[in-house]
Amino acid sequence: MPAIAAIDIGSNAMRMLIGNVDQTQIIDMVERGREPVRLGQDTFSTGLISDQSVERAIGALDRFRKAMEKRGVVHSRIVATSAMREASNHEAVIEKIHKSLGMKIDVVGAEEEARLIHLAVGHEIKAQKKLALLVDIGGGSVEITRSANGQVVSIASFTLGTVRLMCLLKEKSRDENQFNQLVHEYVRSMRNILKKEIGDQKIDLCIGTGGNIESMGDLRKSLLGKDSNAVITAEELNLLVKKLRNSSFDDRLKDMGLRPDRADVIVPAAIVLQRIVKQ
Repeated sequence: MPAIAAIDIGSNAMRMLIGNVDQTQIIDMVERGREPVRLGQDTFSTGLISDQSVERAIGALDRFRKAMEKRGVVHSRIVATSAMREASNHEAVIEKIHKSLGMKIDVVGAEEEARLIHLAVGHEIKAQKKLALLVDIGGGSVEITRSANGQVVSIASFTLGTVRLMCLLKEKSRDENQFNQLVHEYVRSMRNILKKEIGDQKIDLCIGTGGNIESMGDLRKSLLGKDSNAVITAEELNLLVKKLRNSSFDDRLKDMGLRPDRADVIVPAAIVLQRIVKQ
């Protein structure tokens, strides 16, 4: 079976998936990789990606490249999202990576990002004959895609990614409680656009993607004692947001078992998701 790979250069982390594909196009995942290269910290603070971050990105991509060579990958695609596309020096960064590793990077816009998410979700979840809302919370942006009968109807992109919010609001807040309150107030700006997108329609299925939402599913099991990490009710989400807002960064590391690069961004992610679900 031929091996294929995908790499996502996000604002918070870089991820790699390698899978073997059979004759029916079913993918068997054989290796996953994740590197916490927070490019968004640079882009959303200074407008460009620093030399140090470029070197970390090259190191991460080199490790991914070696893993792909070991697995005999015959086809791969590397996509970069908001942190890369908004950096004023992104062309120079991409050229340096290409010269160092021979790897080609596609910088995708919000619509292409949403289309790829829709393809991935459609591969995993059968949403035909349903009105579905796809919510992807990333480090740089939040993509909300409305899908009817398995087809994209509309796409809304919000510059409310978790790393972006941290860079934007940290300087305005004296402590974590004030930061969380600022996030809560800031995401209210989504309300009118969401109302326009959704209207009075009954959403049959709301599907969340991204590392933060995956972590919230895990916290549903560990904090609320539930059996599954695949579903969160609105009531459970409210409980999780309350617990996260009342916890310190150290609590989230020690008691909740989150990685450092997840423990800081999961609170704004949970607040953003809560606003979308409430709407």
